[in-house]
Amino acid sequence: MSLFTVAPRAMRRLCAAVFVLFAASSLASAQSTSSTVVISQVFGGGGGTGTASNYLYSQDYVELFNMSGTTQSIGGWSVQYMSTGQTATTATNVVAIPSGVTLAPGQYYLIAGPTGSSTATYTGAALPVAADVTAAVGSFSMAGAGGKVFLVNNTTALTITLNGTACVNSAIIDYVGSSAANCYQGTGAAPTIAATSASVRTVTCTNTGNNSTDFSTSTSAVPHDLASTTAPCAGTAVAPTLTSATATPSSIVAGNPVAFSVAIAPGTGALTTETVDLSSIGGSATQALTASGTGTYSYTYSIPTTVATGSYTITFKATDSNSLSSTATASLSVQDATTPPEITSGTISASTSSATLGTSVVFTAVFGGNVGTPTGTVTFTDGSNTLGAGTSTGNGTWTYTTTTLALGSHSVTATYNGDTTYTTPYTTATPAPVTIVPVPVADFTLILSNTSLTASAEQKTQLMTVGIQAVNGFSETVALTCSGLPSGSRCSFSPASLTGSGTSTVTIAVDNAALHHNSSPFGKHGGETALAFGLLALPLAFRRRMRSRIGTLAIVLAFGLTLAGITGCGNDGTPVGSSTVTVTAKSTSYTKTATFTLKVQ
Repeated sequence: MSLFTVAPRAMRRLCAAVFVLFAASSLASAQSTSSTVVISQVFGGGGGTGTASNYLYSQDYVELFNMSGTTQSIGGWSVQYMSTGQTATTATNVVAIPSGVTLAPGQYYLIAGPTGSSTATYTGAALPVAADVTAAVGSFSMAGAGGKVFLVNNTTALTITLNGTACVNSAIIDYVGSSAANCYQGTGAAPTIAATSASVRTVTCTNTGNNSTDFSTSTSAVPHDLASTTAPCAGTAVAPTLTSATATPSSIVAGNPVAFSVAIAPGTGALTTETVDLSSIGGSATQALTASGTGTYSYTYSIPTTVATGSYTITFKATDSNSLSSTATASLSVQDATTPPEITSGTISASTSSATLGTSVVFTAVFGGNVGTPTGTVTFTDGSNTLGAGTSTGNGTWTYTTTTLALGSHSVTATYNGDTTYTTPYTTATPAPVTIVPVPVADFTLILSNTSLTASAEQKTQLMTVGIQAVNGFSETVALTCSGLPSGSRCSFSPASLTGSGTSTVTIAVDNAALHHNSSPFGKHGGETALAFGLLALPLAFRRRMRSRIGTLAIVLAFGLTLAGITGCGNDGTPVGSSTVTVTAKSTSYTKTATFTLKVQ
């Protein structure tokens, strides 16, 4: 038998084995380890409604991180969740990332679950940063102990194929399978998490493709969002960053010049080329930009009259010594050369919507035209009152500063008066509203803690708080006094004066309260009764036959009764009843009063 002759059954087995190996190899290679955007944190314990301390955070979340050295576009991607045994995602567990989202090197992105259900508000601490995307109520519900979380390059609900313990689908960018999940990356699953712990990438800038070593649990995990400080990976070459790409004007008639500009920040390498692609409008595809010395690069180009009317996307590009490059785009609208020149836009804004009388208000007007940047003069008007001419700051912008607006509401417009190109005046359709308010006056408010106090023989002393509330920086010293007290009562303040805001305790004291009407031994009308008895006793006291010791006692008794009737027998206490007491607060500039009722019983 030839060396290459194989029995039919053996051949079928060999073919089957080769097919299985090929299929396995194909499935395994379908999912490679991401070196750009990865999942860096997963927390599925949010959403409980029990004791808050039993939950790390009130929301589930998934944190993404760009570990590469170039800006990555993740718009149109999604984060998806499956339970431990699922092989397909339910539609409610797909959270889409909005189009246009990009991550710079070292930048984060945070996707969060809902803050509550239709019937409850979840407990636990609020996330320390605002999520960039928050799932709707009733969706994206992850299990506290884990499951499988996928970063997918589209928003279609995911279906996976199991290749041993690997989850396979060509749309997967990165994924994490927690303990007990039916698939995960590498030789082991990420550790089991709980309501009080998150699964965190052990080294943020490392992705070995093995969940068991790439992730660890943390009870103090802190998620990050787009606005968090970026953390580019050490040793990773970072590409240049392009921002503020513009075409000025953005709408122009063919045959006129356009100024193209972009801000470029170098990455880890030195910039080698800075270009703009003008091939779509008749120019060079690699037109070099000129540096202005402030990180801005520009080039002015006249649009040929042969360029067709329409909208164009102009691409700027920067490349560095590491051969890394980044791009940015600007929009340009080209109109036919037969289009007459006209101002196409005009806006006005104020530096503030409310200002104090006499302070500066700056108005800014911006006008745009279809054949270039407007020049000439702009007049600012308040209703029918002309304020004055603005100052041009270039690029179709004029400003006007004033300190003379009167009290009240103002509605300011700006009128572009035309130039040699734009001959028709143009007035802003929407005015800038400003309200001028009076200059704040330093003053104070007097506040009493009580509207009434009640004193009696048992409670002769009452306390009350007097407050001084400074307004608009009031800082004078205020003296406190009171008046209108009934006889036999007193008031005292501690302290007796206040500077600026503060409080003082006023003490009200009465003498023998509730004893005034009952101090005579003869009852309610004891004074009158005692006087009558005293007067009747006087003749008896002076009869001759009463000049004995008894007579002397009678005389003393008569005078005592008479004196008691006249004086009320020591009745010098505070009378019962109600009095209106006035508290006066006096400073150099103001005198303020407030009243309370003093009841004596």
